[in-house]
Amino acid sequence: MIDDRSKQGWSEAVYVPGFRCETRRDGTRATIELAGDLAIETESEVRSAFIALLDQRLSEIVFDMRGIAFLDSSGMGLLAFAERMAAMHGVALVVSGLQAEARRALETAGLAGLFVLED
Repeated sequence: MIDDRSKQGWSEAVYVPGFRCETRRDGTRATIELAGDLAIETESEVRSAFIALLDQRLSEIVFDMRGIAFLDSSGMGLLAFAERMAAMHGVALVVSGLQAEARRALETAGLAGLFVLED
């Protein structure tokens, strides 16, 4: 087996069937569009996409969660991390399109108040 982690551009992201993380930018606003489960298996890919946006002089980053079917504690931790990092960089963070189950999970965990939530 060839270990090519030393090569530039190598990523530890794991392919998870049915999961999608796409980033779009429109001026000073960027959107991270997610589909599938935001869970321990996919959190690192989303974190990497988010961190890559922080140095791009944005005014707002939106997590478009319309396609998220399941949100576990790793996903919630990622959103809390993103909120802290966005605030440190002077970037507004918006979580949009939460399905009822994911919204309930954030509310139950006491995290819903951390974010600007849009339908």
